[in-house]
Formats: sequence, C-alpha cells, structure tokens
Amino acid sequence: MSEGQYKISIIIPARNDQETLMDCIFSAIKQTYRNIEIILVDDGSKDKSGKIMDIFASKTIRIRAIHHSKSAGKVTAWKTGINAATGDYIMFIDPKDTIDLNMLDRLSKHLTGSDREVVIGNYEALFEDGYTEFMWQSAPPGEYTGKKASKILAPNILGNESVYVHMDFWGKIFSKELITDNVKYLKEGLGDKFYLPLILSAMYDAKRFFVTDRKTYYKRTMPKFTPASMAADKKLNEFDTIYDALKSMIDSKFSKIELEFRINQLDQEYIMEILRYFIYELGEEPIFYKDNILYVAGDERVKSILKVAKMRLENKDNKRAYFLLKHANKFFIWVVRNVAFGHSSRS
Repeated sequence: MSEGQYKISIIIPARNDQETLMDCIFSAIKQTYRNIEIILVDDGSKDKSGKIMDIFASKTIRIRAIHHSKSAGKVTAWKTGINAATGDYIMFIDPKDTIDLNMLDRLSKHLTGSDREVVIGNYEALFEDGYTEFMWQSAPPGEYTGKKASKILAPNILGNESVYVHMDFWGKIFSKELITDNVKYLKEGLGDKFYLPLILSAMYDAKRFFVTDRKTYYKRTMPKFTPASMAADKKLNEFDTIYDALKSMIDSKFSKIELEFRINQLDQEYIMEILRYFIYELGEEPIFYKDNILYVAGDERVKSILKVAKMRLENKDNKRAYFLLKHANKFFIWVVRNVAFGHSSRS
C-alpha cells in the first residue's frame, strides 16, 4: 500500500445511478494508493444516489459529496467536480464503471509532477449483450516526450485506422492544469461524447505521455449497436455535431500550418467514423443497410470532406467501405456485402 507523493482527485459525477454507484465508489476508496480525494457530484438524482454519496462522505474526510438541487446536465456536473478538485492530478470515473484496486498505485509510478502530462492505462469493455473485449492502446508502452510525442503520438491521435491513444477519459490520469485550462471545451449537445473536446484539447496541450501495459479500468456501459440505434440520419447528425465541436476547439487553439494539419486529421477521423458505420451496416443484418449507406454517401457535407481528407488505408474492410463511400450505388453495395462480407442474401 502506497501513501503516494502526489494527490489525485477522483471525480465521479452521477445522476440516478443507485444500482452501480456503490461498486464504483468502493473501487475508488479501496485503492492501494492512498493520497486521494474522491469528489462525488449528485446531479439532481431522484433515486438514492445522493444518499449513497452522503453515507460514503460521512465515513471519511477523503470523500466529499456535492449536490445539485436539480439536474444541470453532465457538463455542469463535470465542471462542479473539476472546480472542487484540490489534487495535483485529476481522473474521472463513470458511475456505472469500476477501476482496478491497484490502478492508481500502478499508474502513479509514472507521474513526475509535471503540469502537462497524461498517464494512460487500458480498459476492459463489457457490452450490453455480455460480450467482453480488452481495449489496448495501440501506442507501444513507454514514455513519450519531445519529438517522440510530436512525431509519433500527435500525428496518430485522430484519423488513422489504428488509434494510438483512445480519445476518452477511461483509465487516464491528467495533470490538473490540463483539465482546468481546457474545461471551457466541455460541450453540451454531444450526448455521451460531451467530454471529447476537453480530452482532445488536453492531449494536444500535454508535453509528456506515459502509456502503460496495464488494464486498469472496467467499462460497463458499452452499448450494443442495433439497427435502430444506427439509423443513418441519427448517426450522420452525431458525426456532424461532434465534428463541429472539435473543429471549433481546434480553430481556437491553432493557427496557419498547424491548423491545417489538425483540421486534416479531423477530416480523416470524420471519414473513418463513416467507414466504421458502413462496416457495421455491411457486416450485420440491418434492414435498411442499402438506404443507410446511400443516405450517408449522398450527403453534401460528407462529399465535401471526402474530397479533402487524405486517407491512408491498409485494412481491407476499410478499403471496401471507402470504395462504397466514393462510388455508392445499390449494385456495388450488394456486391461488397454479399461477396466481401460473406452474406448470401439477395436483398
């Protein structure tokens, strides 16, 4: 058990999460790394989440419970937790998830006290259908600073088939300044992706990264994609909204040559998201897969970004999806689905 040189603030915002919140808090308070504070933010819960927080807070001074009288949304809940944090570092836990009991002990060994660093673990994803997958960062384990960070990590944050570092908050410890300096980029209207502009901006600002080979976080809220959840108009609107939010952040941070490079990365990421969507449509059994692909491929904004995005594709499925994006018609869609993806349907 380690007391720990650096204080780490663990922020857990929740609303109506009584079924999973207790396990989440237990996984935080039982950390073998002891120099922590746990900030629980109750965003106007109507169930017993607030009471659960108060019970934990009454047992130890390392836990604080903050209550919103009515729900103010995820962005405000995150801001409340960030503003209350007194640690040298910050990490976030979704109230439906848990962390490994040794997470902070393992990751803290790679902290240096820098105000511009991120230490990155890996996570296990449990999908709604019971399927479990280990999600590893593609970046080789180790330290990234200076040219190694700018030449290896930076060009691979967005837009590549193999994402070097996942753009999420799961299993990461951030220098506090990286979060407080970029909290303005938290964005309403992005659904569960509200944190993306903040996390991406923090990654841009970081001067030091350490990627570990440890599984530290247990993600228990991964949705199972269904035809209904993947409707073309819904997904395209999601892609567009996230693109706009990230572009707004990038426009405010960079200028001239650097801006052009970052926007090109974002364009590539936008196209990659569409390719992933196409692969799902082609590989599963959605009823309207042809109409969905044609709808997205025919969108004027998609066409305009496709013209300028400089894609580098090696994966065969991605290449097939990219071909359909550029040459979508019902015959080509049918051929790719039935020949390349092994379906025998005549539909």
